[in-house]
Amino acid sequence: MGQGTEYWSTQKVANHCGVTRKTVTRWVDAGVLPAIYTTGGHRRIRAVDVRAFLKGRRSLHAGDADQTARDCVLISNDSNVKRAVKTAARDSKERLRVRTVSNGFEAGLVVGGTNPSLILVDESTDCDPAAVGRLLSSMVDKDTVVVACMDRPSHARRAHLAVNGVRTVLHKPLVAEALLAVFLEVGIATS
Repeated sequence: MGQGTEYWSTQKVANHCGVTRKTVTRWVDAGVLPAIYTTGGHRRIRAVDVRAFLKGRRSLHAGDADQTARDCVLISNDSNVKRAVKTAARDSKERLRVRTVSNGFEAGLVVGGTNPSLILVDESTDCDPAAVGRLLSSMVDKDTVVVACMDRPSHARRAHLAVNGVRTVLHKPLVAEALLAVFLEVGIATS
């Protein structure tokens, strides 16, 4: 490894990107994130490549024709959550494009490729809402709001999420009215 070049482990990259280590290994294995392998077979990723990867993903859809629609990324496998979010998006007075993904790998690609106004993270997926909030808080040019969807969050868990940049916690099962209130709060819907 070259002198003066900072190499990160997959775990450090995962922490930086707000995804799991498994997601980072998928990115490397898929060829979307360059890496080298140590003699022991461990992946090492240059810090500069991680930053370029994140920056490149943010501008992926810059030429989309529908510039008036606002993006909302939903990270969930729960059909009830998906249905509630799509209903609330349809009922909002703004054009809101909901992009649904089911895991951290897909979320990293979509969030990096768009500039979503809102990210809804269902805690039952492999994405930790706190890690997503922490990552987006560290990006100066991102003003994305992160909202967690949870069954029964404790006060301690709510506090942990708030400290890490999660704006609010919605209780499952989600109702369209609660989602519309969040859309209003973050400015992606009008009353």
